[in-house]
Amino acid sequence: MAPTYSSTSSADSPSSSLHGKTVILGVSGGIAAYKACELARLLVKAGADVHVQMTEAATRFVQPLTFAALTDNPVGTQIFDADAEAAMPHTELGMKADLVILAPATADLIARLAAGMANDLLTTTMLVANCPVLVCPAMNREMWANELVQRNVTALGQIERYTILPPDSGDLACGVTGPGRLPEPESIAQIATALTQDQTLAGRRVLISGGPTREYIDPVRFISNPATGSLAIALAICAQARGADTTLVLGPTHLQDPPGIEVIRVISAEQMCDEIMARISEVDVLCMSAAVADYRPFAMATTKQKKSEGDKQLRLTRTPDVLEAVKQAERKPVVLGFAAETETNLDTLKSVGRNKMLKKNCDLLFVNHVYTDQRGFGPGNTEGILLGPGDYDLHLSPQPKSSVARILLDALERELSQAAHREKEVS
Repeated sequence: MAPTYSSTSSADSPSSSLHGKTVILGVSGGIAAYKACELARLLVKAGADVHVQMTEAATRFVQPLTFAALTDNPVGTQIFDADAEAAMPHTELGMKADLVILAPATADLIARLAAGMANDLLTTTMLVANCPVLVCPAMNREMWANELVQRNVTALGQIERYTILPPDSGDLACGVTGPGRLPEPESIAQIATALTQDQTLAGRRVLISGGPTREYIDPVRFISNPATGSLAIALAICAQARGADTTLVLGPTHLQDPPGIEVIRVISAEQMCDEIMARISEVDVLCMSAAVADYRPFAMATTKQKKSEGDKQLRLTRTPDVLEAVKQAERKPVVLGFAAETETNLDTLKSVGRNKMLKKNCDLLFVNHVYTDQRGFGPGNTEGILLGPGDYDLHLSPQPKSSVARILLDALERELSQAAHREKEVS
């Protein structure tokens, strides 16, 4: 047992995915500029060195001082700025940037970029930067649909370094409803992170299950558990950021689908099993993090069952065992299993986990500790023990699910590498 990574990393520690990255946040003049404040905060929290550049129109919506306070860096607004730290701010910052995010990107900014113009600090910087660029358009619905705007967006999208994040649909500031909203800062930050990651899982196909399942007693009652799928979503985001072709089979949850990831929504254990087995022969990794119900009613009532005097018995039958089905598959991927346990004794947790790992033929198994007050479920911290081949075990102290996801994927990458090595020796 020789872990080569920390088990106590957090979202804003040096192990964060944007740590040490220089990010330019370009803000242009739209009402959605206020959302860029939260985006700047999230980028800083993730460890990035954030430098904000604003168009003149943007300063009418948000004061530069706001971004300076959030990023602890001066804000660029003019090419010729006597107070600028760099003698040539557009070239020096542009050349050292690891990523540029344009949020919001107005129709005017997009048009000037597509034309190769350099008539302010931000557009001049863009002609110097050679890093990935994430363009986040936000504007009126009719402006977004305009053929000239779409032509300019298409022109930028044809540049390999440029990624276009289409606007969301919803209520717009102008009083209409439709596409044009700036996506939420969390979604922008997630995609930005992916653009800066080493593509260590490029070419790999990763299948992840998450959330609870529901086994209906009648049309309005069901057997389930408090799982939300938050760890599965964190795993999917992390796998996607490392270049994996990622699919998430997600049970009933209030959480939104992570952008850019194929999400298949299911309800029952049987549906989840069917969706996973339909894809199992095509994937390299399976992360079975869903909290699948072990039992379902023997028969679902077609109408709501009325309350009656005295006790009532409910006959249950087993649901499909997904990992057991995977074990029988002709082509087995590298499998990370999960076991949620309320046991507090560390040795007992290891023993229970090791038995399940062997029984289910998992390559790795994460025993995540959950509490009777439901801590361990939901978006909060997670703790547990990661078990691997031989006597490998690693205790993960309570930490954000994004940190746990990175640790689990590090372990999966090692298993993939060792599996490839074994195949090479056999051949």
